[in-house]
Amino acid sequence: MKGRLVLAMAAVGSLAVAGCSSSSSSSAAGGGSTGGAASTTSCVASIGFEGPITGPVAPLGTEQLHFAQLAVAMDNAANKTKITLVQGDTQLQPAQATTVTQQFISNSKILAVVGPAGSQEVIAIGSPMARAQMAFITGSATAVELTTGKYPTFFRVVSKDSVQGPQDANYIVNTLKPKAIMIVDDQEAYSTGLVSAMTPIFQKAGIKVDHESVSQKLTDFSSLVAKVTPEMLPEETRELLTEVNGKIGLIVSIHHSLGMDEWDGHNMIKFASAVRRLDLPNGETVTTSGASVIFADILDSIERDGPLVTGIAAGGLVVMVWLLVGWNRRALAVIVATASGSLLMIATCALLGIKVNFLDFVALPITLGLGVDYAINVAHRHDHEPDPITTLRTSGSAVFVCSLTTIIGYGSLLISENMAIRGFGQASLIGEIACVTTALVLVPALLALHHKPAVGASESVAA
Repeated sequence: MKGRLVLAMAAVGSLAVAGCSSSSSSSAAGGGSTGGAASTTSCVASIGFEGPITGPVAPLGTEQLHFAQLAVAMDNAANKTKITLVQGDTQLQPAQATTVTQQFISNSKILAVVGPAGSQEVIAIGSPMARAQMAFITGSATAVELTTGKYPTFFRVVSKDSVQGPQDANYIVNTLKPKAIMIVDDQEAYSTGLVSAMTPIFQKAGIKVDHESVSQKLTDFSSLVAKVTPEMLPEETRELLTEVNGKIGLIVSIHHSLGMDEWDGHNMIKFASAVRRLDLPNGETVTTSGASVIFADILDSIERDGPLVTGIAAGGLVVMVWLLVGWNRRALAVIVATASGSLLMIATCALLGIKVNFLDFVALPITLGLGVDYAINVAHRHDHEPDPITTLRTSGSAVFVCSLTTIIGYGSLLISENMAIRGFGQASLIGEIACVTTALVLVPALLALHHKPAVGASESVAA
């Protein structure tokens, strides 16, 4: 588009300069003293621009206008001319183009015109422009009949429909390879011209053609969509819609309303429940599937199995503590610290708004196991060093270093682009910090209750 418009402007600019030179030369013949070169340098002229600056296709007209303005500016800078651009808005309507053309013809300062954009507009203004002997050139009107000699002052720098149409048609035939095709024109010269050039090639290739014609004012295309058949779809699209038994057209796509937050698990479960099973009027039942249904099933499974798995893990850990430590104050301290760390993790996740998904719910059983591990190591040391300060200095430091390596591992998951992995890392990291904190604080504190240090214990610890 850019090259065509700039080329068109260059051609019209040359016409304008030629017009200036011709006028100046006539003045010189009547007694003027300026030469040809000076005449070109002092050229002052106007070029008309016709295009859809406003209206439904304003983006096209605005783009063409900007390129025309650029070409004029470049020409003035290069040739020391003073050419100005007079704008005329056609809105891609033949009647509006005719009005703008009459204004340009009446303006003696306009030597030539760039535009209009559409073939139907060129047809409307071709005869008046020919009678006025005003040259005009387009970068987008492609109807074949425009350059058959009927409009002698019309030029273009774009290929015509008889060239564009076959190229488009051959690409569709050789690349997309459809068995049938629907062509829809908007009843304007450009689209109807291309359809006329493409249809014979489709028919020659054995492709069934359904030619539809609609007004540009049409807004409801449901009637056209209803006429689309599977044979009109590209081969790769048909394969996606074909069942194992070879049937096509049995897949229905169901979407939630725009106001629904699909990241909210409650909304996803409601949506999946509504569409999971569809009872058709003929009595047949259709089962649906898709991302929403699958993730809703995962959430249901977590909601159902999560508490069960966590309860089994907690019960197993209590039994293990009882077998290893016995049923005494140390066992109670380990269980209380582990439960406190897990509750602290759950509360922190809730405060931070971390939602449970199919991966990060696993962090809770893992946290229970880590909590028992850290707490039992600290409690075991208390058998040999009843003083809680000594316990922290010895076992506490080892437990903290061990936890620190785990914290680094979980922390690395936070940089993942996958939200599920990142959520698991967040929950596990919170659980790790909570468990090591309760193991180092609660276990020594609980074991120190009712503990009477031996005489000289403080001096021994200090030593």
